Formats: sequence, C-alpha cells, structure tokens
Amino acid sequence: MSKIAITLDLSSIDNSLINFAYQYYHKHEITQIHFIHNIKPSDLSKVWEDYMDNIDIEGLIIDKINKSINQYFGDSEMVYVHITKQEQTESSIKHLCINEDISTVICGWKTDENGSGSVVQKLLRILKGTYIMVPENKRYDNSNILIPSDLSAPFLPLVTQLNQQDLIQSSSKVKVVRAFNIPPIFFPMVDNDDLEQKTAKHIQGQFNELKQKNTILNSVEFQAYFQNSESITQVIEHLAKINKATLVCIAAKGSSKLRSILIGSTTNRLLNTNPFSVLVIVQNQL
Repeated sequence: MSKIAITLDLSSIDNSLINFAYQYYHKHEITQIHFIHNIKPSDLSKVWEDYMDNIDIEGLIIDKINKSINQYFGDSEMVYVHITKQEQTESSIKHLCINEDISTVICGWKTDENGSGSVVQKLLRILKGTYIMVPENKRYDNSNILIPSDLSAPFLPLVTQLNQQDLIQSSSKVKVVRAFNIPPIFFPMVDNDDLEQKTAKHIQGQFNELKQKNTILNSVEFQAYFQNSESITQVIEHLAKINKATLVCIAAKGSSKLRSILIGSTTNRLLNTNPFSVLVIVQNQL
C-alpha cells in the first residue's frame, strides 16, 4: 500500500480528514496522497451558473483545499488535488482509484442527519478496497483495535488484510468479539445461564480452530459476548467505548450467499448510525 485517497466536501470535517491523512502518512510507507472533491452539476442551478459565469469555481475550490493541505504537508510533491464534475461522486472516486491504483480511501463519517455513509455504501458495491471512516476531530491511532466478527468466511481474510496493510502492528492491542444471542424458543425449557456459558464455550472453540489457520491470532484477545436485547450496532458501539478502541475494523460483507452483490447488514447499519470511533471497512481483495 503506497497510495491513499481522501474525499473532501468543503465541510468542517475536511480539516480533520487532512490531519488524519497526515498522521496516517507518517505511520505508513505512503508515496502519494490524493485528495478529491467532486462538484455535482445539479448542485449548480441555472441561477448560480449565470451569476458565477465569470468565476473560476474550480480554481477557488483548489485554492481553499490547498490552503488547508499546506498547513500539514507544505508544498509536498507527493500530494495531488483532484476536482471532478460528475453527478455520481462514487464514480469519480472509483475512476481515481482505478487510474492511480489506490486501494485505501479515507472518508468523513458524519452524524446521521448529515450522512456520509451513502457514498461509501455505493463504493463498496463497485470498488474493492479499504475504507477508513473518520469522525470529526478523530486522530489516527492503531494502538487499540476492535474486530467485531461472526467468525464466518470473511474473518480470516479481514485479519490478513489488516496485517498486510500494517493497520495491525506488533504494538497494537487487538480484540476480536463474537456477539451471540439465544433463540427465545429455548427460554422456557432450559437454564439460560447454563446455555449462555455453553454457547460461549462453543464459540471460543471456533476461534481456537481459526487460530491454527492464522498465527496473527495468537496474540489476539477474544470474547464471546452475549448481546441479550442489544442490537449488533449497539454491541459494537458499547464494546468500542468500554475497550477504548481507536479503530473498529469489520469486513464489508457477511456470510450471505449473495455477498458478491450485497454488503453486509451490519456494515449498512453502522454506516447509518452516529459515528463513535474510526471505522475501517475492508472489502477483501484476497
């Protein structure tokens, strides 16, 4: 991984993304940093087109972006700024990533009312790669990583990818969590506490088998978590907070037979909730 793309939208989160990219660059062997901003033609009504007929909009945007970038990168030759004009922002990002061979995209993760997840949801369907969703004012820190997973097929490729991209480093504390529930049909007939313990033990056994297939997992902490009445997104947010996770890493797709078409329901739900940590979504390329 030597190139990254950062999506900007001229909102208040841009400075956080530029700062995050600067920190990321210093921890990884990055050779090129590509910032991209897309102008949707439909956003410029005929009234604005007439009013701004003699104004260089692209030039103004580039000047504004460069001013923010220069605060961190100076006049670095490894920084590139791209201004595109397409109705579909995800198409502009895809085109850039394919042309420049970029596999890591850093995006802003905003509150649900200002949603930013839809572009990433669309990108996940058309472009494989690693997407890093950054809430405002969050720094890059891979010292404490939480990996929620159902331990299905995408899990091992996810861990391998994180390791290959140096998101997991020797100094990183990594915790894998498998949330589980007990079907209500069992409630009247069995000891719930006993069943919970047996289920957790069974899941621990599953994880132990996976450890034999990937040595990275030997230094990883594991927890089988009984989610009870919590939704999976509530579980992830809760565990991220109590474990003080600096990165929450998930596979883009679950174990569905339609995974070549659909991104996972957990991924969708997370992208549509309020941001609580830096979220890393891996659309496996392995």
